[in-house]
Amino acid sequence: MGSYLKERYGEKYYLLSFTTFTGENSSLQYGIRKVPDSSNKTLEYLWAETGMPFAYLRKASLDAIPFEHPFQARLYGYANWYADWDKMTDGIFFIREMKPSHIEE
Repeated sequence: MGSYLKERYGEKYYLLSFTTFTGENSSLQYGIRKVPDSSNKTLEYLWAETGMPFAYLRKASLDAIPFEHPFQARLYGYANWYADWDKMTDGIFFIREMKPSHIEE
């Protein structure tokens, strides 16, 4: 889908990926679930070690990450994947501890 949108809209299209190190997430399908543990080889682990609650990394800065390329991150479904993330996203927003969404009554 992202490649189609990028082709259609060109430079007007910007894909921002979100990721987390720990916490819980929620969905209508599965309810509230614990975020799985992260490998110590992931971008999320590196960010968590800084103690920052939030961080943003733009595409131009992805080469500065002190990992081999491709490097491991958990941008899709909390799986520890190796990928050339600079070819798949324009930016990454990190949330150290994810809190589940909920509906207030």
